[in-house]
Amino acid sequence: DGRVGPSNAAARKLLGDTLDGATVAEAIAHPAATEWLEHGRHAVPEEVELSALAGSRRPWRMRPTPIAGDALLIRLIDRSEAHAAEQMRVDFVANASHELRTPLATLIGYTETLRDNADEIDAATRERFLSVIDDEAHRMQSVVEDLISLSRIEAERLSAPTEAVHSGR
Repeated sequence: DGRVGPSNAAARKLLGDTLDGATVAEAIAHPAATEWLEHGRHAVPEEVELSALAGSRRPWRMRPTPIAGDALLIRLIDRSEAHAAEQMRVDFVANASHELRTPLATLIGYTETLRDNADEIDAATRERFLSVIDDEAHRMQSVVEDLISLSRIEAERLSAPTEAVHSGR
């Protein structure tokens, strides 16, 4: 009948104490949730992303699961940690790109200058340019080594343990 049945304490804390018995549209009061419940609920259940649910600035995911008859179990999953982790990944990639782009631009600039003006550059200037190129190449190498180390750490963190655990019996 489109009404909320029994809810748990976490749902009541998020959506209000008057949740039980309210219409789902009143209870969740989010356009994406209402749209799915009105038009998509007879399709294969899908997850619906909800932002600013119940005045919260956190990102949520609504995961409806069919249960008895036409009833749905609606789980609201706080995606704050996943969202924060994704933002950190985006920021990291931007920072790593910048850390690589800066010395790369320096390398390109100095090598082009050396190539295009080789006959006009004295030995002392050429050595100074080569020193800058060497420093920037080592800077890039350090950033790449850090990225490789981070990648290894991440791979090990996500790999399943392979050693047997002694039960102590």
